[in-house]
Amino acid sequence: MQNGSEPKWTNKAKFERASQTVTNYYRFSKFLQENLTPESIIFCFGNPFEAPLPELVQAFRKGIEPQRDDWYGYIESDKTAVETIATSLQKEYGLSKQFEKNDIWMTSGALVGLSVTFEALIEVGDEVIFTTPKWFFYESQIIHAGGVPVEVPLNENDFDLDLNKVKKAITSKTRVVVVNSPHNPSGRIFSQKTLVELSQILTEASKRNNRPIYIVSDEAYKKVIFPNEKFVSPVTCYPYTVVLYTFAKQLLCPGQRLGYIALSPLVPQPEKDEFRARLNLLMTFTWTYPNGPLQYIVPDIIDLNIDNKALEDKKNLMVKELRLMGYEIPFDPQGTFYILVKSPLVDDYDFITALAKYKVFVLPGTNTGLKGYFRISLTPSIEKIRVALPFFSKVLVDLKSKSKL
Repeated sequence: MQNGSEPKWTNKAKFERASQTVTNYYRFSKFLQENLTPESIIFCFGNPFEAPLPELVQAFRKGIEPQRDDWYGYIESDKTAVETIATSLQKEYGLSKQFEKNDIWMTSGALVGLSVTFEALIEVGDEVIFTTPKWFFYESQIIHAGGVPVEVPLNENDFDLDLNKVKKAITSKTRVVVVNSPHNPSGRIFSQKTLVELSQILTEASKRNNRPIYIVSDEAYKKVIFPNEKFVSPVTCYPYTVVLYTFAKQLLCPGQRLGYIALSPLVPQPEKDEFRARLNLLMTFTWTYPNGPLQYIVPDIIDLNIDNKALEDKKNLMVKELRLMGYEIPFDPQGTFYILVKSPLVDDYDFITALAKYKVFVLPGTNTGLKGYFRISLTPSIEKIRVALPFFSKVLVDLKSKSKL
């Protein structure tokens, strides 16, 4: 925690630095507000554009119906929800120890979960390594927690972890390495071999530093993987791991904020006690817990999932057709909703603006820290994708006619 009389959140300079890291996000949001119409086809974010799963709707109805007088009362982490998640994680990871109920915290999605986790782990000046391309808010969250963000690029040809670059980025101040797999925005799933090698690097560095380096494992998309692909969590390879999860992706319901933080049962007791104390305090101060009716339905939704085969069909169609048009897609995603495509123009904002004239909207790669690319979300229906594909071709024709290609 920070020493001194001034709380972290009153530090004006820190807020300004943190806000600078998300200016591209605000810029793009403004662009959308000014240009979207009811006819627009939106490939920007992982938002639902089709009816939700009927079982999910049924679970919501069940959750909101009071079953006791205090159904809508104050609630922290619901015991049944926590026990359900602990059992599911043990089945999924197969660790030598069970997840303890005191080491699982229910959260209002992964975003706030990440924020309080960084706050719990980071001292002022600690360095946090994360990879680029990146999720929008890692950097701002790290700065807000008092840390120093350290970017390490993924291999651009396949978006795999570059372990040599990670190793070189580690210093005596390194406290956290963020692992996001399946990776947003590339769709890469890091292999067990890669994660084992990463764990060896971190184990050696932790010994040199005389304190553990933690992995914060952002596993938001671990249940959005294509058939024949396999997800491996860092928690199976490295003891000092904190798992972050949200149900928003597996259920495609990002407006319903439900997730959890899970501390590996393999963390030694002294460090476990310290993390528990800090996180419990932060959870109370921020009241990051989800609404009761959402927590009550965890047993009903824990194994519920969108159709990953249908998602793969959309991905295959998009990748095939775009490549035939001449677009360069360096990596065929293994999971997530997303495809990263090289922009035909050096300035990806110029390209997305040209495409927007046809009321087709994609996310500029600049927003993920990867200039000269754009990201496509596969959440529109396959019918909408078929409608949109000719416009990707037309914009290329337009650019060639203007001698921009």
